[in-house]
Amino acid sequence: MSALSKIIKRIELPREDDTLTHEELYLANYDLLPVPVEKRTWGTMDLWDSCEEWVVMVEAWLAVIFSHVLVAFYMVMTGRPGAVYHIPFPVIVRTSFGQWGSYVPFICRQIMTIVWTGVQSVSTQVLLFLPEISTD
Repeated sequence: MSALSKIIKRIELPREDDTLTHEELYLANYDLLPVPVEKRTWGTMDLWDSCEEWVVMVEAWLAVIFSHVLVAFYMVMTGRPGAVYHIPFPVIVRTSFGQWGSYVPFICRQIMTIVWTGVQSVSTQVLLFLPEISTD
């Protein structure tokens, strides 16, 4: 037995049941199989508790909407000096962060630009090749 086989054997987790082979466990393991009837313990109160998740989801959406409105407000307020007084973004940032501290927003802005360009490129590629994929 090689050293690699010994290491794999040591870290391998024990199986609950040896009736399934490795190939069968790869396709359907105990986490993917339906729960047996005797282990199903859900009742009426459990269904009521799942309704509470909807309340949490609504609260989460309200938090997302509020945060988007808040960020939009600050974005508009940040863009106002550039739109009204024609002051470029680097000058505005230097007034807030100083000469050397202004590099942090510059770097964040460049990283965001790279990521957003990638997202737009992928979205455009999916849109352009979608008719070809759907006709096959």
